[in-house]
Amino acid sequence: MKNRQPSFLDSGMRPPSSSVDDTLSASNAIRRNACALPGGISFAQWVNDWDRVTYQNLNHHTLSIYLQGGGPHIRRCDLPQLRGEPGSVCLFPVGHDSKWEIEGHLEFVHLYFTDDALRQLAVTALDLDPRCIELPDLTYASDPQLVQLLHNGVLSSHWQDSSDQLALQQSSEEIMLHLLKHHVRLRSAPELFRGGLTRSIRARVIEYMRSRLEHTVSLEELATVAQLSPFHFNRMFHISLASTPHQYLTRLRIERAKHLLAMPSADRVEFERSGLSTQAASLSLSHIGLLCGFSNQSHFGRIFKQQVGVTPARYHKIHCNPIHR
Repeated sequence: MKNRQPSFLDSGMRPPSSSVDDTLSASNAIRRNACALPGGISFAQWVNDWDRVTYQNLNHHTLSIYLQGGGPHIRRCDLPQLRGEPGSVCLFPVGHDSKWEIEGHLEFVHLYFTDDALRQLAVTALDLDPRCIELPDLTYASDPQLVQLLHNGVLSSHWQDSSDQLALQQSSEEIMLHLLKHHVRLRSAPELFRGGLTRSIRARVIEYMRSRLEHTVSLEELATVAQLSPFHFNRMFHISLASTPHQYLTRLRIERAKHLLAMPSADRVEFERSGLSTQAASLSLSHIGLLCGFSNQSHFGRIFKQQVGVTPARYHKIHCNPIHR
């Protein structure tokens, strides 16, 4: 058995790690379940008894929600007066440091996500400037809506079942959106906004990207739209949108592919409005890949699975009737 008796408390702290998963794996904690999703996001469910844990300079964000246990037997050493209970929410941002004493039984679930994942979602879903975002350090916060999102969308899913991967990915985005809307602090100091694209230029570049998804788009083209040199455009784009132009364009292409794959039959009117003509009913996977700017079906399938977690065919099967091959 991995669990130890209380006598371990006399042996001192273990060496810290910059990953919560690594830290807990080296402790008494037992990982009951885990699931890695595309885009730097993962879930883990843990049980721990009688332990000391040190988190130091974390290299990712962590959302922690207690499932069982808490009370005076679980303490954050620098905030010993606080008490957790089932449903208590903790949030550990990048760079977080804390030490914990666990003198009883504790069950909890973690959502791990990178800073890039959070900032990219802030841009694409809420049109926030990613430089404004500051994730707070929370210990034992109360957020029933967030807990409900976790129970309904995450704990009710089969983490190892590929058919539930999309649901888990959607749930992770809903949870992160909730954090962005209700917990993230928005900084507005003028110095934070130096060096990025203006809102109008950013909108013009993104609109150009959307209009050219089925074509090869070069950095020079986008820089011309922004009326900047390629070097300065690339740097300013990354500052404003928390991703490179290539990464952002790939996400737009994947979003179009997901939309087309989820349609029970292609919408000819939409294609014609986009300047495309095709026999909608016979739209194939390879054709969808071409419409989204991928050079061939293999390239399309590889990037789609990397971004979404399932193949295009699997995604289509989940959403509607079998597609032509």
